[in-house]
Amino acid sequence: MESVAIFAERNSLILHEVIELIKDEGETGSPAVQSRGRKLLQRLERLQTNK
Repeated sequence: MESVAIFAERNSLILHEVIELIKDEGETGSPAVQSRGRKLLQRLERLQTNK
């Protein structure tokens, strides 16, 4: 997830898709994946609102 988030930060064309992917993983993943997903979502959604 971290790698995909970094790509999305650098390429805004895939930002929305990556946010959706991380949201899906956050619903079905382990507690550790859910926690990391929440942190990544905060970072990516902040980028999305700034653009």
